[in-house]
Amino acid sequence: MADDINVAITEESIAVTMTGGVTWDGISGKPTATAQNSFIVSDSTPFSWIVKTLAQVKTIIGLGTAAYTASTDYATASHTQAQSTITADAVQTPAFANPLALDGTTYKNWKCAATSGSTTVNLTNVVDGDAGSIELIITGAGGYTITMGTMFTKKLGSTSIVATTAADNFISWMKSGIDILYTIIQKV
Repeated sequence: MADDINVAITEESIAVTMTGGVTWDGISGKPTATAQNSFIVSDSTPFSWIVKTLAQVKTIIGLGTAAYTASTDYATASHTQAQSTITADAVQTPAFANPLALDGTTYKNWKCAATSGSTTVNLTNVVDGDAGSIELIITGAGGYTITMGTMFTKKLGSTSIVATTAADNFISWMKSGIDILYTIIQKV
């Protein structure tokens, strides 16, 4: 049997079969690795090969830095988190406004302790799965008109706000798909 190299190319792969006494080391014109952990990859020219470093191969296959960050940068599987080191997001206390604009980018819970006039409650920048609460405490004379903004699309249970003086309204909300589900309970 004669020494032979057969190359089969399909859309999915390139297969090289070497028979007889042919070895990779015996092929002339092959690229030479210049450092440990070098890769030989195909060039833009068919049947042409070039040497690339590990960093270059990572770039070629689109790996971000997280794909090859040292494992020492992460907690081990046996790691536990102590509750005393977890800090909850503080409840935000926005000033009264009409409309009352609550931005969910960073915070999800608000206590509006001085609702002193008519207003519309608006919630922005929330994503699917976000949830939180809004507390509206009625101050001043009371009797205001307080409505929920159009982003609050699905009512669950009670959805009326009591606007008498000293009424305390708790609005629980959750973003689910394109909807914001909500319910309101009061301490009057």
